[in-house]
Amino acid sequence: MKRGSYEWSGQTPTDSEGEKYVMRLLISLAVLLTAVMIACGTGTEAAPEQGTPMPASYLDGDITVELRAPGEVSQGDRITGLDVIIANESDELFTFFYSGNVLDFEVLNGDGDIIWRQLGGYDEPLGTFNLLPGQSDAVSELNWASQGMWDLRDEEGFPVEPGEYQVRGLVTVWLQEPADGGERDQLVTAAHTLTVQETPLQSSRTSW
Repeated sequence: MKRGSYEWSGQTPTDSEGEKYVMRLLISLAVLLTAVMIACGTGTEAAPEQGTPMPASYLDGDITVELRAPGEVSQGDRITGLDVIIANESDELFTFFYSGNVLDFEVLNGDGDIIWRQLGGYDEPLGTFNLLPGQSDAVSELNWASQGMWDLRDEEGFPVEPGEYQVRGLVTVWLQEPADGGERDQLVTAAHTLTVQETPLQSSRTSW
């Protein structure tokens, strides 16, 4: 070997071998990145399957329902105008889906037994009603449901005795567009105390 010169005795890598090395390196990096993503998560949650009704608890208080009814009546009266006020406490639009009657009511005695109920059972084409952010309205006005009416008689047709009764309103809807008529969600109001007095009032009809 001459002075000032350098002679390489090894083999110079070919282009194909260099490409294989780069490819192996890229595959290794991809596997490592995938493992990191699985361990840390992507930060997103899976969306509910389309057509699966969401339970009422999913709303987390964004939607509230409150019964509209008198607090005191007398035997012989007839209560009309029972309704449910539904409110959207969130900052987004809610769309409700329904088929048939949406608005139902039931009355319970002091033992907690249901002595009267107004329940719908008919079906009709699927309809919707919207509730804007901050909107509060009567369900009967949102989807033309019939208001409740009770003549203070039990399911067997006998006049109820004087005393306190609990009245509840039920709103039956789908909270997500249903698929194949899936199970509906039922929003139930808090129990409302209704006192039936023994002394008749002059009016034979109480409208609320």
